[in-house]
Amino acid sequence: MPLPVLAQAAIAGVSAGLSIFGGSSQDAAANRATRIAYESAMDNWKYTNKEGKRDYKHQVKGVKIARQNEAAERSWRDTTALNDYNHGMAIRDYEYKNQMRAYNKSEQTYRQQLNFNNMAAQVAMESEDRWLDERFKETAFQNQDLFVQMLQEEGRATAMGQAGRSAGKTIQAVLAQAGRNQAILAESLYSAEKQHKVNIKKIGTDKYGADLQAEDNRMLRPEISPALPKPLPLPVAIFQDPKKWKKTPKPRMGAMTNANTVGAITSSIGNMIKGIEW
Repeated sequence: MPLPVLAQAAIAGVSAGLSIFGGSSQDAAANRATRIAYESAMDNWKYTNKEGKRDYKHQVKGVKIARQNEAAERSWRDTTALNDYNHGMAIRDYEYKNQMRAYNKSEQTYRQQLNFNNMAAQVAMESEDRWLDERFKETAFQNQDLFVQMLQEEGRATAMGQAGRSAGKTIQAVLAQAGRNQAILAESLYSAEKQHKVNIKKIGTDKYGADLQAEDNRMLRPEISPALPKPLPLPVAIFQDPKKWKKTPKPRMGAMTNANTVGAITSSIGNMIKGIEW
């Protein structure tokens, strides 16, 4: 048999054997690759879902902490606002009470000032009345002295033995002088009465002015200021819960595989046979 024919026959036999052997080897490699890919996919699937659950629990805990912090801060703000309100209302009441104390003191001082003005005016008018009464008494005594003096002058003229026209002239002179003196006393008393009226009027005017000054110093009755607005509770913040973790699809056997082609192996063997020298 010629060599080429033998070579071809050998190659054909080898190829047939390799085909049978190569097919079995490829199936084993493919199965092994499929198993490795599946195990790797399962490991990755387990890790991904485990970490997903951990992240979800961490997010749930974070939202819970945020809610607690928000509630604590809201409670603190509400308490602070209420304390500020109560403090402001206490200051409002304290200031009003102080104003009322000052007002009551002002009213007391006002009444005392009016009483003092009345007393001072009464004392001044009594003093003026006494002064006028003394003027009346003084004028009465002076008038009595003039009358006595007139009688004495008249008696002296009579004792001197004057008669007729001479005695009459002397008595007329005495009476004329007595009249002039009485007129002076009457005018003085009239002036005293006028001055008394002026002084009494001035006392009344001064009292009126003092009463007006007391009224001007009088405080207005205080009014309590409007109440402070009550603090409103802060609104409750809304937090969105994290989305619950959902498992990813579980890997399936054979979804990922790496198989070698039989043709590649056969081609390699053929090349090796061609290189043999017969």
